[in-house]
Amino acid sequence: MAELIYWIKERYKVKQAKESGFPRPWSLDKVFQATYFCNVHREDDKVTVGIRQKFDPMYMEVATQNMIMARVVNKLESLFRLGFPWTTFSPPMWSAVMSRQGAWGSAYIVSTNGRAMPKHEYIGGLLQALWGQKDPVANATTLAQAHTALTGLQGLGSFMSAQVIADLKNTKGHHLQDALDWRSWCAHGPGSLRGMAWVNGVERVTPKEFYHCMPHLHEEVTERLSGSGIPDIHAQDLQNCLCEFDKYMRVSTGSGRSKRMYNGA
Repeated sequence: MAELIYWIKERYKVKQAKESGFPRPWSLDKVFQATYFCNVHREDDKVTVGIRQKFDPMYMEVATQNMIMARVVNKLESLFRLGFPWTTFSPPMWSAVMSRQGAWGSAYIVSTNGRAMPKHEYIGGLLQALWGQKDPVANATTLAQAHTALTGLQGLGSFMSAQVIADLKNTKGHHLQDALDWRSWCAHGPGSLRGMAWVNGVERVTPKEFYHCMPHLHEEVTERLSGSGIPDIHAQDLQNCLCEFDKYMRVSTGSGRSKRMYNGA
């Protein structure tokens, strides 16, 4: 637990130092100097900031479709070339941009689910079908309901659906901003399961154990960060912190490595 609180405070300190224009290193921790970590608050990450700047409330009726497209692409340069956000799906524009080498972001795994076809064609087909139907989360009053609706769509698993929900619940004017479980709901990913295992001092944690522990962990983290100056961390942010914390622990203990390096020294 102490290491998790340390990671949260140190990552937030790095963000503040960098934004204030201080020179490198922004941390004396060698792992922070050489390893890429997402922010404590997901809304502060580069792609999320770019999505917020580009998305306009006039596209609210197709916000879900646009956020799904934004997250499967997950690269601002490609989203800008696509002319994000869209009113309707444009196959020619999609193919022209997303068939290029390097068009896809690397943070999330997006595949053809075993289909022997180019990724842009497979994902493009899914998005085109999505744009032709009603907003799947239109009737959801909780994030849990929205998650169930999104995971029912072809090509969207639990983890990616949760990323889309995080975007929607923080979109000004979207009805999920008023979800009853806005602060308390999250969906686990493989990294956050490992992060929870580090916190609990065990080899592994099952999804059932994760959801049992999460409310207690969330409450304790909130209490320990009280008065630290770090803005409130909702459950989805904490889930993301656990994923990044797993990366920190694997690198710092020499039991693993990070795929994304960082020049923070």
